[in-house]
Amino acid sequence: MAKTGSILVLGTGELGFEVLQSLATHPHHDSRSISVLLRVCPQTEPAISKRAAQIADFRRLGISILEADIVNDAESRLKEVFAPFHTVIGCSGMAYPPGTQVKICQAVLAAKVPRYLPWQFGLDYDKIGRGSSQDLFNEQLDVRDLLRGQKTTQWVIISTGLFITFLFEPSFGVVDLQKMTVLALGSWENRITVTSPEDIGRVVAEVTLVTVDLNGVIFTGGDTVSYGELAKIVDGHKGHAVHRSLASIDQLERELDADPENGLKKYRVVFAQARGVAWDEGQTFNKQRGMHMTIHHSSQELCTLLIQFYVVSAFDQLLHRECDMMLLRTCPLSTLPLRPRKPPSTLTPFLTPILSRNASHATEGRANGAKQGPGKRLGAKKGATELVVPGNIIFRQRGTKWFPGENCDMGRDHTIFATAKGYVTFYSDPERHPRRKYIGVVFERGMKLPTPRNAARRRRLGMVAREMSTSTPTPATPKSDAKAGDLVMADKKRPQMQAQPKHVRAEAPTGKAPSLKPGYMFRESNAYIGRAAERAGLKVRKFDHRDRFAAWRRRKEQIRQEREARNIKDRTKGSRRRKPQSL
Repeated sequence: MAKTGSILVLGTGELGFEVLQSLATHPHHDSRSISVLLRVCPQTEPAISKRAAQIADFRRLGISILEADIVNDAESRLKEVFAPFHTVIGCSGMAYPPGTQVKICQAVLAAKVPRYLPWQFGLDYDKIGRGSSQDLFNEQLDVRDLLRGQKTTQWVIISTGLFITFLFEPSFGVVDLQKMTVLALGSWENRITVTSPEDIGRVVAEVTLVTVDLNGVIFTGGDTVSYGELAKIVDGHKGHAVHRSLASIDQLERELDADPENGLKKYRVVFAQARGVAWDEGQTFNKQRGMHMTIHHSSQELCTLLIQFYVVSAFDQLLHRECDMMLLRTCPLSTLPLRPRKPPSTLTPFLTPILSRNASHATEGRANGAKQGPGKRLGAKKGATELVVPGNIIFRQRGTKWFPGENCDMGRDHTIFATAKGYVTFYSDPERHPRRKYIGVVFERGMKLPTPRNAARRRRLGMVAREMSTSTPTPATPKSDAKAGDLVMADKKRPQMQAQPKHVRAEAPTGKAPSLKPGYMFRESNAYIGRAAERAGLKVRKFDHRDRFAAWRRRKEQIRQEREARNIKDRTKGSRRRKPQSL
């Protein structure tokens, strides 16, 4: 017959330790006995010393020890172990071989244990259903079918969502604090419910010791966040944006098809489908009972605990050193020695976040590289009405605070420079753009931009506009012996050319007449120009591309002249540095 109020906890992993401590320290603990089921210890010196330390720590908490093997022992043997207890709490985890959870459930029902809390601390398996990518969930549904098909044992299943330590596990791939990456499974809007092992232990203690009339499935959760909110939380804690990537359901299914035995890839497909992995905070047990959860993303506790968790493993100290368990959990994190954590080997969560601590200062990457460099000398280089020539830089900027206007252009670094000679002006052109500011170059001081749309175009030949005279010139009196084109004196003050009749074409020079060439200009052909020396009777040495002596002689003469120029310069400097001799 079961003892009144006696409790048996299966396993001392991450969750089992939190459940044992919460039960032992709960205000309603009273005189109920608490026991923990451990596997048979291997007969080796390190294992024996570890087991002795564990027993000593559990005894300080008033917890008794039982030994059994839930994997290899038969169902009848487990029935004998479970029979003396009133409540059995499964904290063995999902790392055991398939069929273990069903065997434990059958042993509990055969022993007629009054109350049973199976290992169902995870997702809403009823909503996920059978046939999912993770075949372990089918066994969880088998356990639920066994419990719902009987009325002897009162049972409570606590759906907690994802363990927060597993969310930040690098092998899972959602948040990798070492590579500074955040991966969204399915969509950035998909939401997941996460809970810390410490909060799960408190909820289990509350259900076991206070709400003894519960029966069925309940939900709890530390927080429910989307992958986009999770990336912002990590950004805020790190002080800069982390790399974001999205994995679609099709992509994850293809990866699973390539490696069908990979358990982590099975979990990733389930979370990408976003079915049964998140629930509203209002329907949780902790919200209805007014329990304060230690993790909530608005207070940044989620990242603080987990980033501390990544580097240090204080739980290893608990297994390798004979120390007080309660003292270890309450000592400051700064007093724990730092050591790198080994990569995980199973899917179960590994450490309690509060037992670890990360470095407080980043030392690699771009953390220490953002120094204050020299100024870039930005701003105006030429003022308004200042004379510029083509190529002069007028304004240096980052971005387009100013745009190039008339007779200006912009370089690839947004530098504005002049393309014509003139005077700088700053203006705006609402017809061209309502909000942009322009820099232009005009040909005369005081000229305004923009010019009216129908205004005459100004010539760009560097000329000054003058008003033409409309008066009729006085014809000059030619002399009898003057030829056409000679200068005659219209008066004693100003010489004038003799008037030529209009539309009289000038005589073409002797030789081949010029013709129209590309570029709309009249000139002689290249062959005609090249024989100018021949027509003038000049003899030029014929060019021979194979004769390099002339080029060598010119180069030697150039080198000699440069050497003499350097010697003269050195002698001049030496005479300046020579001190005058004292008399």
